[in-house]
Amino acid sequence: MRGVRRPWPSPSACVRRFVDNPHHGEVLGGGGLKQMETKTAAGCVVLRAGEAEPEVLVIWTKQYADPTLPKGHVKPGESLLECALRETEEETGYVVEAKVQTSVETERVLDKHPPTVRKVVHWFPASVVSGAPENRAEKSLISRVGWLPLSEAIRQMRRPDEIEALRRCAAVWTPSAMSF
Repeated sequence: MRGVRRPWPSPSACVRRFVDNPHHGEVLGGGGLKQMETKTAAGCVVLRAGEAEPEVLVIWTKQYADPTLPKGHVKPGESLLECALRETEEETGYVVEAKVQTSVETERVLDKHPPTVRKVVHWFPASVVSGAPENRAEKSLISRVGWLPLSEAIRQMRRPDEIEALRRCAAVWTPSAMSF
């Protein structure tokens, strides 16, 4: 139905409303408010110098048409940084090094299918050390790996939390030094 206004807020408004909610981390269930499950993930925002602006390493999964940043769930006993580096290598084929030890944290609420889950992702700005997309382990899940100019990546990406992470990591990137 064209021109019909959707009755729910935009994803970014949902994230803002969730973060500002005094019942943050809780969902309304049959018996009232209950604790929402939290899933923790980590990934890297991999940048390099481009002709006119920095370029960002993105992946396209077989499930979604838009590009996304490499990330995944933290395994038991694994640090956030170890997870981010491992997931980036598995999904892109590139070995990367983090440029800072502290992460940029984003969160969103996944409520498309029950149960509602709070997903917190820790992002580490990084650069490529070695490797190639042909070396990636996740060939069955990842359809393509590539570099996009920063503005094009922001234009094509659909997840507000990932766009926020990309902008925050790119803000500290120094092209003249080709590092952070």
